[in-house]
Amino acid sequence: MKNNKQNIFRIMILLLVISIFTNCSRNPQKLIDNSILYAEREGVANCMNCLFFKKNGIVVQKFFCFTIRTKKGRYTMNGDTLKIVGLNEDKSKVYLAIIERHYDRIGQVYKDLVYYINSDTLYGSSYDAYDEETKCPDKQDVFSKIDLNFINIRFSKKDLFNYENSINSKQRNDDFSLGDCYYSNSDKKELDNPIVFERNYMNGLPLKTSYFYKKDTLIIQYHEWADYNCKCLNFDKKYFLDFYKLLINEISKEKGESNSTIGMFSDNNETKFERIWDTDEEHLELHLYFFGSSKIRLIKYWK
Repeated sequence: MKNNKQNIFRIMILLLVISIFTNCSRNPQKLIDNSILYAEREGVANCMNCLFFKKNGIVVQKFFCFTIRTKKGRYTMNGDTLKIVGLNEDKSKVYLAIIERHYDRIGQVYKDLVYYINSDTLYGSSYDAYDEETKCPDKQDVFSKIDLNFINIRFSKKDLFNYENSINSKQRNDDFSLGDCYYSNSDKKELDNPIVFERNYMNGLPLKTSYFYKKDTLIIQYHEWADYNCKCLNFDKKYFLDFYKLLINEISKEKGESNSTIGMFSDNNETKFERIWDTDEEHLELHLYFFGSSKIRLIKYWK
């Protein structure tokens, strides 16, 4: 019994040590302060393989797995290509690492480092890479800057492109249709494929905005605020709820009180909020969802 307790105690200590090391290694914001480039790769059992590229040409490799193993080598960098010596069994052999650059939906850069540990440059090990370029900008409160005037404009296609281009939106290919719960289409209109843009936001909630036409007549606007596929954004439910309340206030200034309401703000268990403004000329809905991920949707169509 005593031996079993000792073994359990040793396992708990070991798990704690592993947790500390892996959690520390997952904080690149602090680690790159002492490195010009930091890269990490997770293996089995949450073991971490980390590369620290220093300003003086030294590269340090650390393995966090039950124990810590450290190797040192040297590197040179030419653009996005690094040549590394000293980390492998053949200390004189030069190994390659290539930095690959990507962008998320709001234009934030993130990087992969592909490290070729042998002469076969077709297959390499991919690391998440962090440097000064990948640091996230400080979040700014954009609540006071919200402008919903565009939802009241029934753009022609020409005017639509002029408007979205003027605010540096990025057009994307996104072929989809709206279900009856968003647009009943009682007249059975044959709508064109939507014209979709990503608004160019580096702070605040990114907006994907979509327009449905019948020939040159705008029938539906569909807008969705969400922070998915954004490396730097991680807004909590309160942020979405506050932003949703702001949108309600902005719409109500012009449209008056909503005709229909779902979800009371005092109910913390509510997972869906909905407001509807409906007149003889137009229909407008605003939804807030808390199903898995948070998002806000605004749908407007002309009757």
